[in-house]
Amino acid sequence: MDHSFVDETPGLTTQLAAHGLPASSPPNASNQRIEPMRSPRKAEMGTSKLQQSALAALSESVSELGQVQSKDGKALLVLLSFLAPENAIHVDNLFLGASPRKRWTAQGAITDMDAVNTGLFPELCNLLSDRGRLTGALGELEISGLYNHGNETHSLEKTVSDSIRESIPPEYLRSWRCQALLVAYRGISWKYTEPLNPNTPLFLPHVRHTLHETKSFGDTLPRNIQIDLVTTLLEATRLPKLSWKRFALDEAAVLSKDFANWEIDCRIAQSRAVVARITGQVDRAFACLDATREMPSTADQKSHSVLGQEILQRVLNSIQVERLQEAKELLDSWEPLTNHPSPLERVIIFRKALLMGRLLRFQGAFEESIAHLRSAHELLDASDEISFDEDLRDLFCELADTLRELDNLQLAETYLQSEIARRTDNQITAGTSSLELCLAEVLFAQGRLEAAEVICKKIRDRPALLKFERLRLHLLFGRLYFEANDLDSLTHWSAALKEAGNFHLTNGRTTRIIVLSICDILRRLGHTELVQKSMQQVAFLDEAADPMAINYWIAGMRHWQQHLQSSRSKI
Repeated sequence: MDHSFVDETPGLTTQLAAHGLPASSPPNASNQRIEPMRSPRKAEMGTSKLQQSALAALSESVSELGQVQSKDGKALLVLLSFLAPENAIHVDNLFLGASPRKRWTAQGAITDMDAVNTGLFPELCNLLSDRGRLTGALGELEISGLYNHGNETHSLEKTVSDSIRESIPPEYLRSWRCQALLVAYRGISWKYTEPLNPNTPLFLPHVRHTLHETKSFGDTLPRNIQIDLVTTLLEATRLPKLSWKRFALDEAAVLSKDFANWEIDCRIAQSRAVVARITGQVDRAFACLDATREMPSTADQKSHSVLGQEILQRVLNSIQVERLQEAKELLDSWEPLTNHPSPLERVIIFRKALLMGRLLRFQGAFEESIAHLRSAHELLDASDEISFDEDLRDLFCELADTLRELDNLQLAETYLQSEIARRTDNQITAGTSSLELCLAEVLFAQGRLEAAEVICKKIRDRPALLKFERLRLHLLFGRLYFEANDLDSLTHWSAALKEAGNFHLTNGRTTRIIVLSICDILRRLGHTELVQKSMQQVAFLDEAADPMAINYWIAGMRHWQQHLQSSRSKI
């Protein structure tokens, strides 16, 4: 990587002369030896004339740029040719990739990290981080016919990008590949430091492409850039699709293989545990965390918070196998280092309160649960510098579900309507289905069946629902149609039974309620033999039940069980 940031002016001057263009030399060039460019860690906006010369010289050396007149347009077109060809490039990726991004300090505070300090050419940084200049340059490329324009996205045809790269002297390709990598990966935000851009999924093909293009020399990047890149890849494992999670995790592991960095190793183990849980490999999820090294004795607030994140992953593993007491003890084992927690420690405190609220709801301690959830909610207003946006779905779903168990339906509806309205106003679609299903549950409990059904039908037509959302949707439809339409209700209860089988252990009591509901319908339809067989299954589930496990998984099912018992007693 050192080669990528050295002075390239002599070679560029030769290129300019070869094209019959004036070649300016640095001051006193005849008397001074040109020194290598300073490390990007120390680069400043006002001391990058050599990089600016490189940009100008490269622009003039590429024949395709004759159709583009401005210096901005030429520099931008060269950069774009090193991103993934024929993939949509959102203007936000370019802008964010060159803008200051928020990072955690060793003290657990949030600071801005300038793009130039990670090695981005200052002139390129100035262009991409100025929306007016960037929009003008993109417009020029569109007019030239070299660039295809979509709805806030653009794409460069592969033939054009190939031609531009082939025209660039080989000795400069490495620098431009690095510039493209920096812009691509820096477009991804770190969780809690700033909101996730809704267009982030469009950035990912360019991260893949630029990582592939720099694979042969990625481990020679300056160490501070490697750490920032690896940490960003680990942050990016929270983004959708299992294939992307595995790719980002594998790339982070390869890039950090020579690090002696406890925090990076710990976060890789945590990400592996998440992927293992998602794929149903619970034993592997435990093993991933058991393999981590002990925290160094010289731990700071950041390291202490990384340990807190590991404990939270252990808690989620314990919940997965219904070891709830173990999970509570783990949550109690972490506290901030001082009475004045850093922002990063406050993130752990928030997540502790959220998980403790969930655990207590599972156990039926609803009043204790709501106290912890309100504590988490209060942290939202007390921590302005932290972005909790990505956790708001879970928080408001937990609040609403616990309030539903407490029959505080009006407050549950208020929380849900407010959060759904906020997402609508901000055009946020992710997570809305879960919130709306909670709302449908509250409306059902209020007897507003038509309103609940409207919401359920709207959700039913959406693609790619989460498996828990599918289960909850069938449970709602099954109850909505229970009295009115036996066959439709039976169809949804049967589908719910199938969906419940996709969950590890936590389906026992829910399965029992589903089977009892099916028996009720079969009894009304006169299928006595099927009822008897189903009741045998209920007896087996009763015998296998563990009183210390999850008793109240899905809000509303406790009330439904009471309804079934009341109905049978009247027969």
